[in-house]
Amino acid sequence: MSIKAQAWYVDYMVAMVIFSLAILIYFEYGANSSENSLSYLETDSKYISSSLVSEGIPNNWTSNPLKIGVADDYKLNETKWQAFHNLGYNTSKNIFATRFDFYVMVKDAGNVIRIDDLDGIGNPNYNSSTIKNIDAKNLIRTERFIVYQNRIMSLVVYLWEK
Repeated sequence: MSIKAQAWYVDYMVAMVIFSLAILIYFEYGANSSENSLSYLETDSKYISSSLVSEGIPNNWTSNPLKIGVADDYKLNETKWQAFHNLGYNTSKNIFATRFDFYVMVKDAGNVIRIDDLDGIGNPNYNSSTIKNIDAKNLIRTERFIVYQNRIMSLVVYLWEK
């Protein structure tokens, strides 16, 4: 075997190792992007729902909050609910620091409760009736208990990725 052939063989082996590592890295991290995305969806959904059942920051906010909260002592505050709506979808999404689409509503025994003539707040392309028909790659629905009109109800957060 000549020296040139041995050098070519070493080059071939190095190239095969690099190629194998590239394939391994792709399938380990790239193929699981859906699982990673679902994990981020779950984390964001928990954060958003927890934020909403809090007072927010500052706790008496009506505009430009650092953290959006629509409750005072787990009781829904209609003024903050309306202020949340008035922030607009993109501003709210930025404050929540999420890349995912969202829609929030209040339900009592499965029925949507209209608050200040709003059946929900979030992505303007959806409402409480059409939210069930989302064509999403991944979707998370999170519920938190909240008191409204002296009744325990559910604050429902839908978060999805197209």
